[in-house]
Amino acid sequence: MLKRIKEQPNPVHSFLRLFLSDIREQILKRWYYFVLLVPLLVYQWMSLCSMSRISGLSGRPGFMDLIIYLFYGEQEYIPNVSPFKVRVEFLVMQVLLAYMTAYYPVRDLSVRGRQIFIRVGGNVIWWYSKCLWLTLTVGLFYFVIWITAAILTGGLSLQPDSNLLLVYGEINWLGQPAEYVLYCLLLPLAANLAVLFVQMLLSLLTAPVYGFFFVVFQLLLSFYFYSPLLPGNYQMFNRLEPARGNGIMVLPSLFLCGAVILICIVTGAVYMKKRDIL
Repeated sequence: MLKRIKEQPNPVHSFLRLFLSDIREQILKRWYYFVLLVPLLVYQWMSLCSMSRISGLSGRPGFMDLIIYLFYGEQEYIPNVSPFKVRVEFLVMQVLLAYMTAYYPVRDLSVRGRQIFIRVGGNVIWWYSKCLWLTLTVGLFYFVIWITAAILTGGLSLQPDSNLLLVYGEINWLGQPAEYVLYCLLLPLAANLAVLFVQMLLSLLTAPVYGFFFVVFQLLLSFYFYSPLLPGNYQMFNRLEPARGNGIMVLPSLFLCGAVILICIVTGAVYMKKRDIL
């Protein structure tokens, strides 16, 4: 009995081994996905500078100006008022991240499933490793956006230019830098993470293509509709409280994103615990 207990895999060591493998296989070996962001961000920076010059504004747009421009989104469809439009650059950025994370978990499970069950002693640890890998991937993706924006703008100015905000559209509120950090940095990241957790869970329960389709479909719906039930709205500054009086508020939205992530983690753990990969 004692010998059998000693032979049980250490769950902490097993988790770390799996997580380090995820980092090696899907982050270090796929570094070029993050680099693909840079040309897109440079193009957006040049477009913002051009728009600023055409509008007759002096001075160089700052860090938060560029972040808002990247995540500004479009006006939702309103019959006879505004046509249905999609911000292509924003869509490409989101689809790139969805593609980066869509297929690896299921492919890894199908290739290494038997080995994981034997060496780790359970499937749930594998799921928790993938949850941490996904969180790290999304965090790194947004870190590349932020650090590239800081380099392009020459600093980390957290207060946007009120004159430049007026060029974007009807801006009703100018808050403190901490509020813009919540709305423009933290909320888009949390919403993106929640959506990708749903994608990973759907991929596990069905197939990766359905999870990827869910991400793209909810993004297109978010461009079309303004609704707090569509997380794509949380990533568009145009739909948030700083941009409109009845816009999406940050704290309830962060709570909802956290709840979605937690539900996905628990549901995936229960599924993996019952799944026989042998």
